[in-house]
Amino acid sequence: MARQIEARLYFSELRQAIDGVDADPRSKSRRKMVSDVSSVVSKFRSRVSSALYLIGEWLYHLIGKVRSLNSIRRYLTGISPAAERVWYDADLLSADEEDVSELYSALLDARPDIELRTVGLYLRRFHAFARKYASISDPDWGELSLGQASLSVRPAYIRECDYLNAIESILLSSERHSQELVTASAMVLLLAYRYGLRASEAAGLIRADWVGDTRPLILVRNNVLRKLKTKAGRRLVPTLFELTPIEVTLIKRVLVMAEANHGGDMAVPLLGNQVRVPETIGRIRTIVIQALRWATGNPTTVIHGARHSFATRVLDSVICADGGLQRSHLEVPIVETMRDRVLGRASQSRRTLWGVARLLGHASPTTSIGSYSHIIDRWLEDYADHNVTRRTRGALLEGAYDLDAEPRRIAQPEFRVFEDQAPTVSVGALVRLARLVSRGANLQRSATALAIPAELSGEVAFALDSIYRASAKRQERKKSLSELMASITEAQWVNLIEFADAVVVPREVTWIKVPTVLDFAGLVGPQRHIVMWREEHFEWIGKFVTSINIKKSDVIVLITPGFTQEQKAWIERHNLARFVSLDESDTQLDTVRTENGRAVVVERAVVIASRRKQHPLGNRILLAVLAIAWQGAVSLAKRDHSPRGLGKK
Repeated sequence: MARQIEARLYFSELRQAIDGVDADPRSKSRRKMVSDVSSVVSKFRSRVSSALYLIGEWLYHLIGKVRSLNSIRRYLTGISPAAERVWYDADLLSADEEDVSELYSALLDARPDIELRTVGLYLRRFHAFARKYASISDPDWGELSLGQASLSVRPAYIRECDYLNAIESILLSSERHSQELVTASAMVLLLAYRYGLRASEAAGLIRADWVGDTRPLILVRNNVLRKLKTKAGRRLVPTLFELTPIEVTLIKRVLVMAEANHGGDMAVPLLGNQVRVPETIGRIRTIVIQALRWATGNPTTVIHGARHSFATRVLDSVICADGGLQRSHLEVPIVETMRDRVLGRASQSRRTLWGVARLLGHASPTTSIGSYSHIIDRWLEDYADHNVTRRTRGALLEGAYDLDAEPRRIAQPEFRVFEDQAPTVSVGALVRLARLVSRGANLQRSATALAIPAELSGEVAFALDSIYRASAKRQERKKSLSELMASITEAQWVNLIEFADAVVVPREVTWIKVPTVLDFAGLVGPQRHIVMWREEHFEWIGKFVTSINIKKSDVIVLITPGFTQEQKAWIERHNLARFVSLDESDTQLDTVRTENGRAVVVERAVVIASRRKQHPLGNRILLAVLAIAWQGAVSLAKRDHSPRGLGKK
């Protein structure tokens, strides 16, 4: 109830903030309005859900860009009443594709008395902003009822051979992941492709939902793990396709392990207790998506494509042209018994499409046909006379190409490197990751989108957390990392990313010791001084300032009175002498402790960023963020690039 009250107050203050007359976006009155909206958003940032916070940021963006206030008020009026009712506790930042689809569907269902197509248009504009601003996941627009003029389809058919290659590659990845995680990931893909389950439905099955052995009847229903979002989602899904030996073996393994671990308890997760952990669900999604993208060669393939493929294959087997001739329109033969299994009768009737919709958990056939069938054009050929289609192809519209008439090329086998071959990650990508962390975005999804290995992204987030909490005031240490990082402005992030994109990481790394991100985080003190006392520290910083082309005026190096001759030699050797300043001897330098805190380092040097407002490294924290990103890129460049396995495509 408290969150709902806060949501109501939030939107009330936003409406008051934009209560005024139209004016040029550069005018004084409009600038004040922008400031007022910004104040409201900042005031309620920690008091409302991330979904409502993003609506405020969207409004702030519109106020500064759009001339007509009436248009902005219409957007807010179209979305805010429903968002107030159903998004008051919604976390869009950590939501995956299915979660975003469900949240958008709930908002459309709760919309005020405004035409569905209009609210759908506002929602699309909001999503375009939120995706760019906070890297949120895309929904499956085909699952949403946006009005007749808003039909949106993402072609997502996956061939069976590509699916089998993907599932095999997952099962062979136990060197990189635990056996339990590999088995769960492969099973989620099997349930999506062979049974049409959403990823969340597959991961949310309990043992009692699996009726039978290796050719089960699956019950998709509410259980102790999760609740279905819609009544239509409750359904029975039989086994409709023949399973390969690999799939049968996988199913047996899952069932045996479930019984071995839980005995007769049928109210436990089918895929093990690991699926109770949200982070594990994220890892499963990543493993499946990477396998599908490797197998298909399509960098945009997602798990939901397996569900689309199930729907397309079912429709291909149950739909028959008027002439009674039934043939496959795909690369696999039809299942002749499909109609009998789905409809309870072998003949086609008006119930056919409703039967498919129920099988998929759709409220009506509109979604099933409009968004899940990717062979309608091929069906049309069964109804149209061949001579007509031939004449039509001979008189194509101007600018159109007949792809069927184009010469075909034979695909050449190519070798693809599995994910254990370390990829190259730029400094700019890691700074972008830090920016997303500062926004509270989902770490796993952000890392995947930026092609950053999960281990490295975790190290970066941990390093940022360590640095910020070490320098935070005592009363601020309970704040989230995104709240602690709010001191970095949008303009500073833009400048820092532009600067980082120009940084080239050295590839020939022959150093005393190659640092990790966590090694470097240990050098940053409470005042965000970068402390050096061993030779490898001076080498790291020397390589860093050379690589990013830091000028003498950008940073200063201060040393303690007891600085040793050996340390002075290290400063000279690693090109840091030009930064040494003797004019600030009264500055209190950060201290460090070694040997688990038992010893204090006395002789040391520190690097401090010079304060300059417009410079990308204009303060200590910006310098620390860039240094973390640079160290991360360097540590990844040094890791072994030799692949353990090659996949033939």
